[in-house]
Amino acid sequence: MSSQGIPLKVIQPTADTIQTAEIIRSQIHIERSTANIFTIYRSANASQLCMLFLSVCCAIGAGAAMPLVTVVYGNFAREFITGDNNAPDEIRDRVQRLALYLVYIAIGSLVTTAISTFGFNIIGEKISRQLQQKYLASALRQNMAYFDVVGIGELTSHMDQDMKLIQAGISQKVGELLSGLSGFVVAIVCAFIRNGCFAGIMISQPIALLTLIGVLGGSLSVTQRRGLAQYVRADNLAQEVLSAMRSVIAYRSQERYGKRYYEALRRPAELDFRERFIFGMLVAGSFMVMHWANGLGVCISSFLSVFLRQPDESLLTTAKFWQADHLLRQGRCTISEVLTILYAMAVAGGMLSQALPSIVNITQANAAASRVFSVIERESPIDPSVGTGVTHSQIRGDIVFEDIRFTYPSRPEGEVLKGVNFVAPAGHTVAFVGPSGSGKSTVFALLERLYHPHSGRIMLDGEPIDTMNVSWLRSHIGYVGQDVTLFRASILDNIAYGLPKAAAEGMEANAIRKLVIEAAKVAQIHEFVASLPEEYNTMIGAHGSNLSGGQKQRIAIARAIVSQPAVLLLDEATAALDSLCEKAVQEALEKAASGQTTMIIAHRLSTVQNADKIIVMKEGRILEQGSHTELLSTSAMYRELVRHQALESSQRSNDDRLISQKPHSLSTQEEHFKDTLVNPDMVKIPEDAVTSSRFKHLHHGERIDLVWGQRQRMAIAKALLCRPKILLLNEATSALDSASEELVQRTIQRVMKGRTVIAIAHRLKTIVDANEILVFKHGQMVERGSHGKLMQLEGEYWQMARLQSLMGEE
Repeated sequence: MSSQGIPLKVIQPTADTIQTAEIIRSQIHIERSTANIFTIYRSANASQLCMLFLSVCCAIGAGAAMPLVTVVYGNFAREFITGDNNAPDEIRDRVQRLALYLVYIAIGSLVTTAISTFGFNIIGEKISRQLQQKYLASALRQNMAYFDVVGIGELTSHMDQDMKLIQAGISQKVGELLSGLSGFVVAIVCAFIRNGCFAGIMISQPIALLTLIGVLGGSLSVTQRRGLAQYVRADNLAQEVLSAMRSVIAYRSQERYGKRYYEALRRPAELDFRERFIFGMLVAGSFMVMHWANGLGVCISSFLSVFLRQPDESLLTTAKFWQADHLLRQGRCTISEVLTILYAMAVAGGMLSQALPSIVNITQANAAASRVFSVIERESPIDPSVGTGVTHSQIRGDIVFEDIRFTYPSRPEGEVLKGVNFVAPAGHTVAFVGPSGSGKSTVFALLERLYHPHSGRIMLDGEPIDTMNVSWLRSHIGYVGQDVTLFRASILDNIAYGLPKAAAEGMEANAIRKLVIEAAKVAQIHEFVASLPEEYNTMIGAHGSNLSGGQKQRIAIARAIVSQPAVLLLDEATAALDSLCEKAVQEALEKAASGQTTMIIAHRLSTVQNADKIIVMKEGRILEQGSHTELLSTSAMYRELVRHQALESSQRSNDDRLISQKPHSLSTQEEHFKDTLVNPDMVKIPEDAVTSSRFKHLHHGERIDLVWGQRQRMAIAKALLCRPKILLLNEATSALDSASEELVQRTIQRVMKGRTVIAIAHRLKTIVDANEILVFKHGQMVERGSHGKLMQLEGEYWQMARLQSLMGEE
């Protein structure tokens, strides 16, 4: 009922809505584990369990040694105090026998402590190493949506900090805890065996200690768990900053990010202070209880000493408030028993105090185990390691999308694909074009089964792909993305990673090398690799840092085609290549894709105009599909895209040119080591170039995942804050669709006055009005001049321009 008395309609969730929500939730749900160190020990093998059992027994035995010493000391006191002075030989024999008991206890303590310490340390190291391997294996088999919501810093923190905490908590500290507890229990048992009445009075000390540990220990555990969670957030920030140091340096953001990291560490530092304060109170309280008990024992011992020397009624009357006095006078307690119990209770308190640091370590290990096992125990909804699912000996490559609707689980508020339908016949080439964020890359992600669509079906050769074995399916799909990922390994290994695991394991090294070289030749990278001193054994550094962008891209292409997949997915695969290399690679890809189903995402329409089918997408929907010729006659949006990119010379206009205020530019081929001149992360472009209606409706602090073009526009906006006099443009618009590129170009035209612009470009149309164009090849400048002058030379620049259909500019 509304405030005006009008009944409000309650919308009940439908079955489809509930099913969609469950599909989304299942892809990102992480259930908190209740694992502890006992869960960790259950993962030990038979030999480790045997060693664990032996170590536990030895730790218990080592802890029992100290309380047994108190019994021997009590017997010593009995011999010296109540022994018969007329039989010194008998006293000496009994004392010698008691001394031997101490020797036996010392030897037993030495052996059991050594075995316990060695055993627990070995077990802790082995189990933590196995656990680390399990964790990594489990993390690698998780679905992509899991990584969308879990930061890389969090995963690396679990791999590093949590594993160290677990190893510390399941190693020697467990032995120390068991020794402390066994010593405490044996000491109490010895005290009660000697005299239950007096022991019942003195047990107040260990009871007070246990109460103190229970109260402060729980608070300590909660504080530790919160502190570790805060450190994970700080690790995430550090991971992001260190992985983008080029941008941080370029924007002079070291101090700003340093302050952010300092602020991120403030909260865990406060929790650390609280943790140390609680632990300090725990230790101080323990010593207070022990000293209180020791004071009680000293008073009793003093009384007994006086009583033994002058056992008259007056002294007994003076000390009659001590319970020991009553027990002694009643004959219910002997002096030996009193001393034994006093020592035993002191030992019990000391053993508990010894166990305190171990309790802290084990508590931390329990908290770390809970986080680690949350990943290990998580069942991925799309698990490539599972052997179930349909497999076939061959794949034709017929692909059908039937009414596919999809929402990214990490941002369920926006539907990305809205009823997508298309057919990609086997052996055909299908291209996807459209603005950034229209859902093109999402189509590829669903085909690779990185995510589950929440409605519709994806068919491969007439069968739903969700019934197929995930690993088998992906082994028949080659993928080259915009953001190339290479590993710190040799060029040979990076390309060979594209081979299916089963095939690679069954092949000889020479056979693998032959396949790698063939793929490298197709990707037009073989000549470059052969020119290196170590050829295919050359290490490429972290993320391929020793290579240029184009070289990395061609290695990624070689990796994708080395297994000769039935389906080839190219997501802006040639975006980082210059025109000469692009033409060669395009021809090579066409040759390699013969008989394969090839799906291409492209912003450069010149690379896809020969495709069998071109699909035009916008805002998650397919607007038009057909051949290049058909779309030119039927699709207004496609014609607009073509006009923007000037595929025909008659459609060109000055609006297509990025720089119209006569800046200084650099045009290069990708082998020219241009990254040594201009850092690719130093993009300086005006802010309104990235205005997007998608961002206007976001709430403050809302998480959003951006596609490649959107991320590049965000970087462009960030560069504006510098208000620079010099703009460095390193393919700054390479990932933008034609509409976004036009917006950027117009904005730059308004802010060129008074600024020096240095640009690196593969799209020559963006620099044709530059004051001077420098052409680089193999690290040297081979040509220099204006666009018109360079075209007259008919050299390197002329050849690149001809390939890009710029001849009409003359």
